[in-house]
Amino acid sequence: MNSQYTWAKSFGNTSGSNEARTAANNARAIGEFDYDDGRNNFDVRHTFNLSGLYDLPIGKGKKHDLGGAGNAILGDWEIGTIINARSGVPLEIGIVRPDVVIQCRNAAGCVVPTGAGGVNTTFANGFVAQLPGTINAATPLPPGFIAVVNTPSGGASRNVRRPDLISGINPYLTVDRLTLNPAAFATPAPGTFRQCAAKFPQRAELPSGRFDFQQAIQVF
Repeated sequence: MNSQYTWAKSFGNTSGSNEARTAANNARAIGEFDYDDGRNNFDVRHTFNLSGLYDLPIGKGKKHDLGGAGNAILGDWEIGTIINARSGVPLEIGIVRPDVVIQCRNAAGCVVPTGAGGVNTTFANGFVAQLPGTINAATPLPPGFIAVVNTPSGGASRNVRRPDLISGINPYLTVDRLTLNPAAFATPAPGTFRQCAAKFPQRAELPSGRFDFQQAIQVF
């Protein structure tokens, strides 16, 4: 029988060059390159392994000698097992939002023509919408609206961001932390970044194991 326990910790602001979202997209100053400081995706704190091998006492010269035919079928068998139990890896929670949005910044609201015959719609101060594809020098933003950049350093190919964590709401729907609660998260305000931790506590992990049966056959 053999057993092994390992305690480990992997901590940083990226788990690899392809996951350096902060440096690639969000950092606006040198100090913000640690924006995503936290447990790496492969951080497994506790790992326990147990293996064992048992030689069944059946066969020639053993406690239970069943004779030629009996030993050939039931003799010289071994039972082996490997059991692995570990803590889970961190949960990484992200949302996708446009790189650039428009926002009404007029205290009285923004009046926008929205229909034929002079029909207008008033959008409240703070209203946010995706940047229309029709905006150009000839067709500027409606009065009162401004463009807000969500990714100061660009990076449309990696527009995954951290959400805000709403205070007082349990982020999990189940006690085993397998199901997240969508109501606990919100999209950050335009031009701002997450309040949610870079990595959430680990998921629950179920132990795994296997059993092996093998028979030793003497050829010569």
